[in-house]
Amino acid sequence: MTHWRHSLFTILLLGQIASASEISTACESSHRFSDEQLQATTPQALTSSTTFDLALRLNKIRVFRQDIFSDPQNLLYRKMNQWHVPTRLSTIYSLLPFESGDQVTAMTLAEAERLLRARAYFYDARILINRICQDSIDIDIVVREVWTLTPTLSFSRQGGESEYEIGLADSNWRGSGRDLSFSIEADADDTQFAARFKDHSEPDKWLRSVTFKYGDESHRYALQLHKPFHSTHTPTAQSLRISDHKFNKRLYVLGDEVARFESEQQFVDLYTARASFAAYRQDRFSRLYFGIRYNHEQLAEVQNLEFQAQDRHFLYPYVAWQLHSNNYARVHDLQHLGRDEHINIGWQAHLSIGYASHALASNQSAIIYQTHISKSWLVNQRHYATASLDFAGHYRTDQDAANEREVRNQVAGLHAAYLHAYRPHIKLLLSLDLKHGRNLDHANFLELGGSSGMRGYKNHFQTGSRLYRLLMEYRYDTQIRPLDLFALGFVGFYEAGRAWFSNSHRPWQSYPARHLSNVGIGLRLHSIRTGSDQTIHIDLAKPINSIPEASDYELTLTVRKGI
Repeated sequence: MTHWRHSLFTILLLGQIASASEISTACESSHRFSDEQLQATTPQALTSSTTFDLALRLNKIRVFRQDIFSDPQNLLYRKMNQWHVPTRLSTIYSLLPFESGDQVTAMTLAEAERLLRARAYFYDARILINRICQDSIDIDIVVREVWTLTPTLSFSRQGGESEYEIGLADSNWRGSGRDLSFSIEADADDTQFAARFKDHSEPDKWLRSVTFKYGDESHRYALQLHKPFHSTHTPTAQSLRISDHKFNKRLYVLGDEVARFESEQQFVDLYTARASFAAYRQDRFSRLYFGIRYNHEQLAEVQNLEFQAQDRHFLYPYVAWQLHSNNYARVHDLQHLGRDEHINIGWQAHLSIGYASHALASNQSAIIYQTHISKSWLVNQRHYATASLDFAGHYRTDQDAANEREVRNQVAGLHAAYLHAYRPHIKLLLSLDLKHGRNLDHANFLELGGSSGMRGYKNHFQTGSRLYRLLMEYRYDTQIRPLDLFALGFVGFYEAGRAWFSNSHRPWQSYPARHLSNVGIGLRLHSIRTGSDQTIHIDLAKPINSIPEASDYELTLTVRKGI
């Protein structure tokens, strides 16, 4: 009897060993980085060679949160790592479009990596395949933290007048993913206290955003509650947005103020949306929006010119359709120094149309429309091009408005850009902007100069209903990292452009709208340790053609995203 029991035990033990051996041989390890390497190696240097075609069940998720600074010998960097509050694991998990037990594909993991990298509190992110076992998969998520508690300090000139902002902001409050900021903002008209709060910590739930700005002459209050399309497979979305904005609107000629208006705007937008997925197209899907919108604008003249006061309010239902391409390419050092980027190289489109009438409490009957279409091309890591078309305005349908132009505030715009990288650190950028306005109100004229283009001239230097701007820019990206906080680059550029009115003469416009051109040099600073994917542009430009109202040189400071 004892011999029989020993035999049975031996058979069962051998069976378990054989089963374990079969499972182990069915598992395939992937990236082969140690935990210490995942904690210290920059995400850009982490790669995973294993790929898979079919959907697999997600078994295990591990998260590695890297420190801001990797130099343990530097006392300041070591202290900043200690003072920094890392992003909570629950916040990172809430950003993922999946959880343990879900079926995932390679495309799903790529989208999750894009969602993580898009967050301002991560400088970079990488999702690696740890192991594939038959129909299941284990993954490792590596994110590099950035310092999110930063002072807000900016200074700029608007039409020869100065404005500044000073404050404190945290884009990842206590590691929760919430955005909180306080600031004091001053311009030529007013000094405002501003507070902003965004709770985007759980994208699959209702998110909240509040803005409060108050001054003696102006204010802005805004509230948004929305449940967005968090990922490409989110089926529905809803949103409610309310804002009340009072400010002074200025009209400039050659950078000098000629008129000032007091503007008050109230805006409400409520919509629900649903996504449509085609089984035969994995790289493209559409979304359909149904909503109602209220827009009230009052414009009262402060200085006496020929303009008339406006009181326009629309209450209208609308329907919108969006086409979204899910075709992304990952590039490095293309638009931002020292950073990986995901570039959508497919078609994007958004079409919206609504109808306002007197029967729906509008003081004008009009068809209100808006269109945006864009496409990008990435031939390889050296050639990138993008183009977009925008078209918006409203069409008056009032029967008693025979003396009114039927099309109002219509602007058609074309933007095209081409970026060629001769070498990874040497690039040439060509871009063209064209805008055509029709029956624009005096608060919606097109402007050119300074931060809006033509950096050799003051802001708002030219005003009109037509506009063009051509830019040629030579970029040299260095390996210099000042204080290990910024990636540094240099540029040289040439610009040509013009803004003008096509027909009637304005009494306040006593100059011919000449073509403008300038050359200049500049610095580019991209933060690599704080939560921002924007680049600081510091440019010194000189006009080429002689215009008495233009200065010999103009120094501009702007912050922009993208090319």
